[in-house]
Amino acid sequence: MSHIEIPETPLMQQYQTLKNSCPHAILFFRLGDFYEMFSEDAAAASALLGLTLTARNGVPMCGIPYHSASGYISKLLALGRKVAICEQTAPSADLKKTKLFKREVVRLITPGTIVEDELLRTRVSNYLVSIKLDIVGWGLACIDASTGEFFATQNLNDPDLSGLFAMVSRLAPAEIIAGPHTVSELKKKNISFSGTEITEYESGHEAEPAWALESVWRNHKLAARTAAAAAAYVRRNQPGLKEVFSPSFFEPFNRLQLDESAIKTLELVSSQYDDDSKTLWGVLDLTKTSMGSRLLKRWLLEPLAELHTVNIRQNFTAFLAGNREARENLAEILSQIPDIERLLGRVLARSASPRDIAAARKALGQLPRLKLLLTSAGFFECVPELAGRLETVSPVLTALREKLEAALSDNPPARVSDGGVIREGFSPDLDELRSTRRNSQKLLTEIELHEREKTQIPSLKVSYNSVFGYYIEVTKTHLPKVPHYYTRKQTLVNAERFITEELKILEGKILGAEERTQKLEGQLFSGLKETTAIALKELRSFAVSAAELDVFFSLAEAAVKYDFARPVITSGSELVIEEGRHPVVEKYLSAGEFVPNDLSISGLDPQIIILTGPNMSGKSVYLRQTAVIVILAQIGSFVPAKAATIGIVDRIMTRIGAQDRLARGESTFMVEMRETASILNLATPKSLILLDEVGRGTSTFDGISIAWAVVERLYKPEGGPKVLFATHYFELTELADKFAGIKNFNIAVKEWTNAAGKTAVVFLHKISHGPADKSYGIHVAQLAGLPDAAIQRAREILRVLETKGNIQAGSAEDNAAPLLPIFSNHPVLDEIKMCDPKNMTPMQALQAVEDWKKRLD
Repeated sequence: MSHIEIPETPLMQQYQTLKNSCPHAILFFRLGDFYEMFSEDAAAASALLGLTLTARNGVPMCGIPYHSASGYISKLLALGRKVAICEQTAPSADLKKTKLFKREVVRLITPGTIVEDELLRTRVSNYLVSIKLDIVGWGLACIDASTGEFFATQNLNDPDLSGLFAMVSRLAPAEIIAGPHTVSELKKKNISFSGTEITEYESGHEAEPAWALESVWRNHKLAARTAAAAAAYVRRNQPGLKEVFSPSFFEPFNRLQLDESAIKTLELVSSQYDDDSKTLWGVLDLTKTSMGSRLLKRWLLEPLAELHTVNIRQNFTAFLAGNREARENLAEILSQIPDIERLLGRVLARSASPRDIAAARKALGQLPRLKLLLTSAGFFECVPELAGRLETVSPVLTALREKLEAALSDNPPARVSDGGVIREGFSPDLDELRSTRRNSQKLLTEIELHEREKTQIPSLKVSYNSVFGYYIEVTKTHLPKVPHYYTRKQTLVNAERFITEELKILEGKILGAEERTQKLEGQLFSGLKETTAIALKELRSFAVSAAELDVFFSLAEAAVKYDFARPVITSGSELVIEEGRHPVVEKYLSAGEFVPNDLSISGLDPQIIILTGPNMSGKSVYLRQTAVIVILAQIGSFVPAKAATIGIVDRIMTRIGAQDRLARGESTFMVEMRETASILNLATPKSLILLDEVGRGTSTFDGISIAWAVVERLYKPEGGPKVLFATHYFELTELADKFAGIKNFNIAVKEWTNAAGKTAVVFLHKISHGPADKSYGIHVAQLAGLPDAAIQRAREILRVLETKGNIQAGSAEDNAAPLLPIFSNHPVLDEIKMCDPKNMTPMQALQAVEDWKKRLD
């Protein structure tokens, strides 16, 4: 869009000054009851939001009502845009001359700095991630400005940035910020993060925060710098913010590592159909609070990899699963706790509404019951740390609850300006002002009746408007009866309006009481917000504790509802599953339809399982359910199986499915090879590797060769990663004869001839020992609806290929030339196979034989 000249009117010059302060955001400029957008912002917003584009003095403009702005802001944020909110903050000093209000940008809303409840998704964390690449490694900080979750980490041994990429994939941030150098390096390495744009941001030379002086940050300076940048960015976008939450250092090495491929292909928290209910998270999420739902998602993406902590979680899940009354008592308390974690960001920014503070009061009302429950038998033995945490914060939070109960009304309005926020009896001064307001109507009615009787004017009435204040109105019919002490204020067509000294005095009292009431109530509520902010650390501790209890409740409830079993967790390398199931697939099948399967694999015998079988038989489900069972076990959950013994896994890596990354300039096969290379480089004896159809993206012989080499590379006679390798390359089954730690398994199929004389096939979905004997690909094609003629032709070609014969062109002409054989052993043999003796003369046949003999000699 060409440059638009802004008129030199006071209003538009004010707009231009404010716009220059936030050039990369769409400026919502408050004019009365509307937010207006001008110039390039108007053109962009009208296109993105479907608004009507108009013009004022040649400047494009469009607008939205201020009370419905949140929906429009949400759309812009979802599109990756930033929004600056400009409000009328006060009348200008020279208002009488210019009629211009003072305006300020009070908030810069970016996708990663949202704290407004109406703009957030309740079950999804809204992360801002700060990244810094250095010559020695990388640092990453992550903050959710709405909840106060804030941590940073670093890695000095990740040259290909695979660890960084995996971590960002797990976090799925709403926004990423990075300095110019980091942005440049990421572009050089062709690294981008799907669905998230990177905002170039370099924090200024700000004073070192107090938390940075702690020893943990002195030893992790790269992480500290990214945390400081994230905090500065949040502070810049919320001008009124006095402070930012303090970060904690996150150590990722005691977690089970999941990369982007594993997260997507296992459909842990998102599915290819954008339906959360068809994910592992969706099936497990039986939480009572949004806080619990968000934490459950984080647990699924960051399973534990330390035996002791896994067993602590397992113990509590087992206690709740085995005690219905305890589980129900916990659920009843949790259901009464609002999402206080989400209001912490607004408390910190001092932008909490009366209803936010009321939600905090309601949540704190459950603290005594929760403390009592956690000190009861069973609970305390399982989670003494949680019980101790609540005991520590209890004095501060109890005092806060008592203050809020005394000060805040039972059902406060959404805004302080609506009045009725502070409870009657809390402030004597406020009560007196309210009494004056309540009695004012009675006094006005008394004046009206008194003046009617005194003047004998029956239609006389006392009224009010914002321009003239209180007045006495008399119709023109009765003007001769008006007393001399009435002072005329306004003349209408059919009436006159007057003021008296008595009414003027009362007006001063009433209007003064109204103004003073609003002001005093605002001051008292600001005091409540400050009191709440002082207890911010304790509130966050309470919120996190409630969320953890909610996750444990959900895991226990799922164990009972879906008939899960407690696994045995060991420090070994074994992975033994009896009648394992995939919880998501099972949920959406009819009862009893899912076929459970066993698995026994370890770092030695077998270390690698080659799984063959037809398409649609369940190979991919078998691979996925194995990974899902391990993940569930290591978050502290029971597992969908009759029994399971699981040695701690340090990393799950998958090569399942074929997803092109065209935006990165990578084909399906290139993605497959990159993921396979990463697996070969990162696998350890504690890893679980799932490979499905490796090598299928290229020619048959190339694919077999690559798949064979990959299996050989992963095989470790002294003990290696546990590998499940599903394939249609039957040649790979020969590896079981060459290596003791490789075993063949297949998916059972039942085949018979039906009454119509046709071959019928049923997939039994059961894992059996040994290799498969057929692929049944043509049968699957028939099920998919390929025409009968194409199916018949495919069978003919298959028979020829299986005998290494010639494929004849499918032509109606008898003399159609045959196609070249696919399997060629020798050119002379090929010619012999292709010749047609019936159409050769004796001399031609003799010459051909003589020629072949010479060439063979």
